[in-house]
This record gives sequence, C-alpha cells and structure tokens, in this order.
Amino acid sequence: MVASAYKVLIIGCGNMAGGYDLLQSEDALPLGHAKAFSKHGGFALAACVEPDATKRAAFQQRWHVPVGFASLQDAGVAVCQFDLVSICSPTSAHAEDIQSALALKPKLIFCEKPVTSKLDASQRAVQACADQQVLLAVNYSRRWSPQVAQLKAELADGHWGAVRSVSAVYNKGILNNGSHMLDLLLCLFGPLRIASVGQAVDDFFSD
Repeated sequence: MVASAYKVLIIGCGNMAGGYDLLQSEDALPLGHAKAFSKHGGFALAACVEPDATKRAAFQQRWHVPVGFASLQDAGVAVCQFDLVSICSPTSAHAEDIQSALALKPKLIFCEKPVTSKLDASQRAVQACADQQVLLAVNYSRRWSPQVAQLKAELADGHWGAVRSVSAVYNKGILNNGSHMLDLLLCLFGPLRIASVGQAVDDFFSD
C-alpha cells in the first residue's frame, strides 16, 4: 500500500464484499471488493459497515479493516473521511446507501449492480450523485476486461466484418446476471431499442 492510498469504506460484509474470496486460494484473482482493493496497492481498507456484529468482526479480521460500524449513520457521526465508498449491500438497500454515502462526500461511489431494482429510483440516485459531483461507477466488471476491450476495438475496426445478429443467454434474473449481459451488449454494440417482449419466464426470484 502506498502512502497516498485512497481510503475505502465498504458497505455490507457479505459475499461480494469478500465472502466469495474465502473459498479461493490467496493467489487466485479477486472475486470481491475487499481482495481487489487489497491486491491493487493504491487503496486502503479504512472501514466497513455491517449490522451483523459477528459478520462484521469476521470481515474486519480477515481483510485487516481497522474500523467497523453497525450503520452508515454511525460512520457519518464518526470523524472519518473516505475517498471511495464501495456498496456491497443487498439491492434493496442501495438507494438509501447511496444517499447516505453522499453525505460522507467521497470522490467516488462504487456500487454493486443493479443500482436499484426500480428505474425511477436508479435515475434519482444517478442524478443525486451528479448534483453533488460525486462519480458513480457500477460494478459491471466484464466491460473492463482487456479481452472485452480488445473485442470492442476489433468490432469497431470491422475486423470480424459487419455484425448481423447477436444472441445472448443469461440466468438469475434480468436485474442480476442479466444486467451484465445488457451492459456488455451496450458496450460492444451501442444503444439498444426494445422491439418486442416475449412471455416472462419464472426465474424463482420474487422481483
């Protein structure tokens, strides 16, 4: 870690925050936020927020996080400044967490996908960040893959010829894994327009 490392507050200490990496070897590529920030070297895990005290303590111990809070309100009351707020809480909490994070005046809010489960709530969150000049990034990590960037450049250069059709398959709901698919389509092929909608398929998620 460098002396000028960006201070990170992680909200939510579940699988995306670091749980998935507990099942992997130390030298495996990061699957969650804590390991990615730790491995990068330009970030310092300064604090975390998690209402479950047991989960919070385990997360702090595993990822060497010096300060833990039960709520974002507690973090706001404490005399702490964060450059980056990383939101790994459940989707249902994202809208409120983004608003609370803005009160901490970070440079960047890095949010797990989807931003929220509702279009209007997501638009309000995006606008609130813009109004306060806080950058908002959503963790559609696949579009930052070097291989995806190379494919995008090759498509733009006509290396593979003209695109005639695209077929994509996803699971676990349109808001979850499906949103990665939509982001990749936007990244690789540009704006999308809904031409028709077929019958819904029950994916066993209530939303």
